[in-house]
Amino acid sequence: MPQNCCNPHAVSRAARKKILFVDPHVVTRESRPLLLSESGYAVDWARSVAEARSRWTPDAYNLVLIDVNDDAYTGVLLCQEMKERHPQQVVGFITEDGFRLPPRFVPNGLISRSESPGNFLTAVKVLLAEL
Repeated sequence: MPQNCCNPHAVSRAARKKILFVDPHVVTRESRPLLLSESGYAVDWARSVAEARSRWTPDAYNLVLIDVNDDAYTGVLLCQEMKERHPQQVVGFITEDGFRLPPRFVPNGLISRSESPGNFLTAVKVLLAEL
């Protein structure tokens, strides 16, 4: 596990957090989970909503990040299913700027696909209530 030279407690605190990353895009599926792993988080990758649905169980993940750009409808459905089964599940959507959600539906947060690595990591920490 990588060490954080400036704050050794950040890695140990993050290591207890588990993230399910749902993204069909090879580039982001490889780079963003790698960034999260290097920051001390345990990350499971799912290439589709169907794969995420088969991996997810209540209390298994502290955060579920879903890229909703290619198939927003199934991403929204997955989030609704998770929230119905486990209302405390924290879910974040990775979206293009200007993404519109269905009325009365709000995940815990939206993260722009264009965010820099540092801003992406900060947004994840906010969702996990670490900041």
